[in-house]
Amino acid sequence: MNQYPFRYKRSGTWSSSYLFHYQCAYEALADFEKIIQTLHEKERTLKKDNSEMEPEDLGPYITNQTYDLWHEAYKYYTMIQLFACMTIEAFLNNYGTRCLGEGYYKKNMERLGITEKLSIIIATCMRNFIDKDNPIKKKVRTLFANRNHLVHPKSREINIGKIHESIPISPKELKAKEIIKDMDYILSQFCKMDPDIKFNFEFKKP
Repeated sequence: MNQYPFRYKRSGTWSSSYLFHYQCAYEALADFEKIIQTLHEKERTLKKDNSEMEPEDLGPYITNQTYDLWHEAYKYYTMIQLFACMTIEAFLNNYGTRCLGEGYYKKNMERLGITEKLSIIIATCMRNFIDKDNPIKKKVRTLFANRNHLVHPKSREINIGKIHESIPISPKELKAKEIIKDMDYILSQFCKMDPDIKFNFEFKKP
């Protein structure tokens, strides 16, 4: 009879995409930061070249003239969020499959919600328990709630009296780097729970 859970570093070969997604998240962040720098420079130039315009006209004019950069920034911001979540879920699936066996994991755990999956893997494979207020669990919940908002887009009627609530914020205010920090925190803290895993070995930045 097999003794479960297996050790993570047991002999064998597994296929997983978590490193690819991890590196894509970092590459998207680098592209996002380049766009933001370009946006800053273009806004400064537009303000200087159109200093005679009234403030209430200058703001919308600059937004219109930098729309292409807003578009690019939001595109990379979306990619960062998606790749961060894909990294986390891919690594959890890889860990669970290696420690519990592909057959058992696929049948019983693969389709669980992300926070359930995280908690059960930690409890089953590491003999550890995390409650709902654990920082890892809270950060996972927040990242995946934001991801779900992206991948399940909804339409809603705009209240003209509150139209300002429907105007997207400037890309300069987006917390792209925080997403990467949270991803790394989740993964590094998870790795610390199992001495078989070395975070810097599993996750190499591009």
